[in-house]
Amino acid sequence: MKNKVRILISLIAIILLVLIIRSTYSKYANQAVGSLLSRVGQWVIRVNGVDITLADVPADIVIDSDDFVWNWDDVQHVKKPKVAPGMIGSFQLEIDPRDTQVSFEYDISIKNPVIEIPGQDDLEIKLAIKDIVETHGRPLSIVEVDGNKVIKRLKPLTEIQNNATAVDTIKVTVEWVDDGTNDEADRIAGTVPNNVIEMPILIHAIQYTGGN
Repeated sequence: MKNKVRILISLIAIILLVLIIRSTYSKYANQAVGSLLSRVGQWVIRVNGVDITLADVPADIVIDSDDFVWNWDDVQHVKKPKVAPGMIGSFQLEIDPRDTQVSFEYDISIKNPVIEIPGQDDLEIKLAIKDIVETHGRPLSIVEVDGNKVIKRLKPLTEIQNNATAVDTIKVTVEWVDDGTNDEADRIAGTVPNNVIEMPILIHAIQYTGGN
């Protein structure tokens, strides 16, 4: 009888010990997860509506013909929506981090765009980047790397938390080069319908830990 009592007491003690350990571990695990989340913060950045924070590599955004606005009002001999050598066009990149809770740095690499001519793989129209600005007057660092324009900017949390300054809008202005060196491609492009402008853009963002 005494042995049975000892066994029963031992079983109860083991059960209580397991419950205490499980309870302690559960509490510790929950605290650890909560602490981790509070340190990391929320991280969602959209560029022209595309979430670039889902990938582990720089996001690839393609700007195409529909994204360009050309200076038709300044050119009398070209009917909208056609474009011609010497015309100037622009497009915008809207960087929206309003669902982000940390400061971050971003860099945008832009290649000089080209107009591809269907059926003419060896010919393409040269477009040159003429200007890059943030439309609200915020400063940008612009450098040239391997022939590409690279835009860099620190987006501080103070701007993100203010709805009036949260979104950066970068305007890129390009020109259809008309310097006499590409006349054959320009001539053929004028006779082919549905030419396509493609402008690959790489965008990379990283959390900034140096302040703000």
